[in-house]
Amino acid sequence: MITPSLSGNNQNFAQAIITQTGVPINAPEILEVNNPTEVERPSNGEILVPFTSKVRDIDGQNNIEGVFLRLISQTSREVANSPFELFDNGNSGGDQIASDSVYTVTFPVSSNNELQTYDILYYAKDKSGLVSDTVRTTFSIVDNE
Repeated sequence: MITPSLSGNNQNFAQAIITQTGVPINAPEILEVNNPTEVERPSNGEILVPFTSKVRDIDGQNNIEGVFLRLISQTSREVANSPFELFDNGNSGGDQIASDSVYTVTFPVSSNNELQTYDILYYAKDKSGLVSDTVRTTFSIVDNE
């Protein structure tokens, strides 16, 4: 309890030290993205198409909450379940090497896919809620003839 006096000579006081650590101030940064501009639709079966994004966070790679990809058809709308998460664990989504800062997701393309072009929007989010700039590319499924 503090008892203020008019003379400024307070009789009782309390003191505390507050330490704040690890407050991120930098959003993640997408350094590079890679996906084919077009893939031929197979006559039968399916092919797996990788989409990758190299991401860094100046506040530390462990500060990255996730890397995502929005898949939007130019002829209709955003596809179901978009945005999709990309992975950097060497196991999921077709990722080859864990913790190399290259995040990957792989999509199957089969003879059932429509011939069309998609807008691909890559972005990353960190644990404090900061979001990278969005990087846009396109991807087309074309006829194999």
